[in-house]
Amino acid sequence: MLIFSLKKEWYEKIKNGEKMIEYREAKSYWSTRLINAYLENCTNKEESLYQYLTEEEYDNWLDLYEIFNAEALEVGIKCNIPCLLKDGYSNRALTATITKIEYMDGINTDLHTDKCVYALHLADVKQKMSLQEEIKRMTVEDLENYKVPAFDNEKELADFIRKMIKNGNSYNNAPYAMALSAYAAFDYVARKLGVTGFQASYADLHFLKLTRKMEDGFQILNYSLLLYPQFKYRFDEISFDKLIKDNLPHLQEKAKKLLAENEKHAATTVVNHWKKIIAMEVKEGGKVEA
Repeated sequence: MLIFSLKKEWYEKIKNGEKMIEYREAKSYWSTRLINAYLENCTNKEESLYQYLTEEEYDNWLDLYEIFNAEALEVGIKCNIPCLLKDGYSNRALTATITKIEYMDGINTDLHTDKCVYALHLADVKQKMSLQEEIKRMTVEDLENYKVPAFDNEKELADFIRKMIKNGNSYNNAPYAMALSAYAAFDYVARKLGVTGFQASYADLHFLKLTRKMEDGFQILNYSLLLYPQFKYRFDEISFDKLIKDNLPHLQEKAKKLLAENEKHAATTVVNHWKKIIAMEVKEGGKVEA
C-alpha cells in the first residue's frame, strides 16, 4: 500500500473534502512506487500497460517508465490504488483510493514547481480504523483481498501476526492468517535488508520449495499471458522431454540415487525411466540422445 506523509494543513483539507488531488514530483522514486502500485492493483494487468508492449519491450522495465510518463498520463490513467495518508509522523491517518494518475506541469499545483508532477486523484477518503478493529471485522472475502501494510518495526509486525492468529481460529480464516502473516514478515525482512528484486524473487521461490517440498525444481506460469499471442513461445516450449533436457544434470544425479535405493521395489516402467535419464547425453547443438 502506498503511504503518504502529509503536512497537517493538507491532511485536514483532504479529511474535510477540500482537497482531493495529492501531488508528487515526477522523480524516479515516485515513478517506481506508482508503477508498482498500479500493476499490483490493476484489475487485469495484461489489459492495462502490457497490451501495448512487444515481448522485447515487456522484458525491458524501462519501457514501462516511458509509457507511464507518455501521452496516456496527460489525459489520465484510471486506476484503483489503495493508499494511506498520514498526518506527519503522528498516529492519525486516512485511507483513500487513487482513482486516476495524471502527469502535468507543476506550476499551478500546490507544489508550485516548474518541474513535472504526478496528480493523484483521491476518492473514498475515510478515517483509518485501528488495525485491531480492522482485522476483527474481516470476512473471508476481506482476507482474500487484503493488502498487507508495510510495517516499520518488529513490534508492529509482531502485533499484526498476533492479531492474525487471533482472527484465524476458524477453518476458513486460518489459511489467510498464515499467508498474510508470512507475507508481512517477508516484506519486512526484505525492506530491512534492502534486497534487490532478484533476491526477493529467489526468496519467495525458495519459500515455495520449502512449503511444497519441491526439491527438484518447479515452474510458475502466468495464465494471464495466454490472452496475448506474443507470449505463446513461453508455453510452446514446455514439454515433458524438454523439461528433462533442461534439468538433465540434476535429474541424472537424482535418478542414480533413486535407482540405487529403490530398483528392487519400484515399478518396472519407473525403473526403466530412471535408467533412460541416466543414459541420456546432451550432444553439440543441444540435442539429447539416450
